[in-house]
Amino acid sequence: MSAQEIKTIKGMVAKRFSPTTFTDQPVSDELINNMLDAARWAPSSYNEQPWKFLVTRKGDENFQKVYDALMEGNQNWAGNAPILMVTLANDNYARNGKPNRHAWHDTGMAMGFFLLAGVEAGVQVHQMGGFFPEKIERNITLPEGYHPVAVAAVGYTEESAEQESRTRKSIQEIRV
Repeated sequence: MSAQEIKTIKGMVAKRFSPTTFTDQPVSDELINNMLDAARWAPSSYNEQPWKFLVTRKGDENFQKVYDALMEGNQNWAGNAPILMVTLANDNYARNGKPNRHAWHDTGMAMGFFLLAGVEAGVQVHQMGGFFPEKIERNITLPEGYHPVAVAAVGYTEESAEQESRTRKSIQEIRV
């Protein structure tokens, strides 16, 4: 990989932020499918790809059910997004039924690919851990063996949207 290619990837990563305001502009099915296509290329243990994505749009019955499962602090802003998406992981390997301790890690990798594809297309993704997974499991029929990992608000933001603090630990602080 060339220095220019690395610089391009770092530039995409630097554009990513977790907005709390979204425009009314809808996100097309084609774009969501392109983002999901990027997600499916993420690495995973034994190539299991233990993830699925429940994509809901504002006005859908499941959108309201996902919204209702959010903690109050996230409800204050997430309902403005045109899409609420639940990332799901299967905690067991399909190949042998044994526990897959890498499933959530692998699902996070897929979500990283998803959101970078969105950033490249001008869409932002705000992932949330502040939700009640049992409400989603109780109120939405999920694929057998899959459990909610996180909820994400997906949509376009204003050009002037203020980014949350982008302060990150230094390389020396994260390298052991």
